[in-house]
Amino acid sequence: LHYRARTALLTSIEFDHADIFRDMPHYESAFENFVSTMPKDGLLAVSASYPRAVEMARRLAKAKVVTYAVNGQADYRADNERFSAEGTRFRIHAPGKPRKKDVLLPMSGYHNIENAAGVYAAARSLGLSHEQIAHGFETFKGVKRRQEERGEIGGVLVIDDFAHHPTAVSETLEGIRQRYPERRLWAVFEPRSNTSRRNIHQAEYVDALAIADLATIREPEPH
Repeated sequence: LHYRARTALLTSIEFDHADIFRDMPHYESAFENFVSTMPKDGLLAVSASYPRAVEMARRLAKAKVVTYAVNGQADYRADNERFSAEGTRFRIHAPGKPRKKDVLLPMSGYHNIENAAGVYAAARSLGLSHEQIAHGFETFKGVKRRQEERGEIGGVLVIDDFAHHPTAVSETLEGIRQRYPERRLWAVFEPRSNTSRRNIHQAEYVDALAIADLATIREPEPH
């Protein structure tokens, strides 16, 4: 809300930060305020996976609104995805543009492909070519604590990720399994965020962690 963005991605709206927001309408109000601040000459790219977010953006935004998705109906669509140890190769379709060559993203998981489709939409609106964006994807080294490979010892590859919302946990585990399908997947979850420590998402965490072959949950530190 402080940045007054001209170009932005709205990747999802799921209840989080329970220590700040009392319920979903209160949580959504922050996004409604943000969407309303964007200028008419701006661009807001919204994930088509969240129809409520798309509806909100089209109702409130003065900026141009475009949608993006993986294997779904949207203005910018990613498909033809193939996962391997090097990352993910996929194709992006842009409105009114001929089909382009595949791109490589050195990460895995459908959430990262979807995010890349949103970045593609934003970058095109800022004048970058397909080739420039593809080079940016291929050379992207990621950020700390997002599928960050910390090292391999005795055949055990340690990957660090900050995922704490159950949707993020499930998407991250699915992405790691796609990239390393032959390995046993052991999830070690530390409930540190205020949302994960509350009586909100217990059932969702069970389903998310069930994706792993083995899950260990650290006992939360006392407040």
